[in-house]
Amino acid sequence: MRKLVAMGALLALLLSTLPVTGDNTPGTGVSMVGPEKVETTGDAVFNVKIYGPENIRWGFSVNMTGKNKAGGSLASPAGKTDAGNAFVLTHETPLPDKEFNVTMTAPSKAGTVTLAVDIYAIDGTDAAGQTASTRWSIDVRTKREVALNATVSNGGGVAVENVKVAFQFKLGGEWVYISNESIPSIAAGGKENVTTKWNASLLNPGEYKVRIIVDPDREKVQFSGATNVIEKTILLKEIGVKEAWTPSTALVGLVITLIIVGIGMVYWYQKKKIV
Repeated sequence: MRKLVAMGALLALLLSTLPVTGDNTPGTGVSMVGPEKVETTGDAVFNVKIYGPENIRWGFSVNMTGKNKAGGSLASPAGKTDAGNAFVLTHETPLPDKEFNVTMTAPSKAGTVTLAVDIYAIDGTDAAGQTASTRWSIDVRTKREVALNATVSNGGGVAVENVKVAFQFKLGGEWVYISNESIPSIAAGGKENVTTKWNASLLNPGEYKVRIIVDPDREKVQFSGATNVIEKTILLKEIGVKEAWTPSTALVGLVITLIIVGIGMVYWYQKKKIV
């Protein structure tokens, strides 16, 4: 009986001296933060942080997986990809820091890809066996550009120069800028088109409110009571279905015409008063 107890104590002592191994070793961890949606062939940056004993330095590997991963690649100042395999990024020497960035160039086809990060201790006291891993799923979406066009007419008696037009859309209760455009000049009684491209690749299909603002900085004198803002709802359809600007161009132009007429009338009145 004493021999069995002694052997058990010896076995327990031997086990206690072995390094702790296995995924997500206690005291060691890794996290990844970055976008969850990326358009095809677009670049996205992910931040990786390592958590563990201060006296340990780390190596890592990052692997991109997914059915439609063709055309994608990984890059990082802290690692390198294998020749002929742009989907695996490794760093086999001790990292100077516990944080690094990974840039993913998205595949050329839509689908879901996953970045798998594995970190492992390389150097330092009790380094052997310290490991951790994490996964990050990314929805790769087909590029979607929607053309927004408005016809701006000048019904006044004088030309209007440098007419600025801002395009916005509403997301989560907040107005987000699409672009700021400018019309160099609109002759008296003339009209000009203003067009912008809205990159809606990362938006889900559905209805979105779009706002067009003429002279957003209020640089022009406007007719009393005139409004410089118009809002309309547009429908973003599934990729492959023809996109549509729901209100007709004529309707948008008509509303903006009233604004420009006001500007023209004020300029005409001031000119007449000076004469």
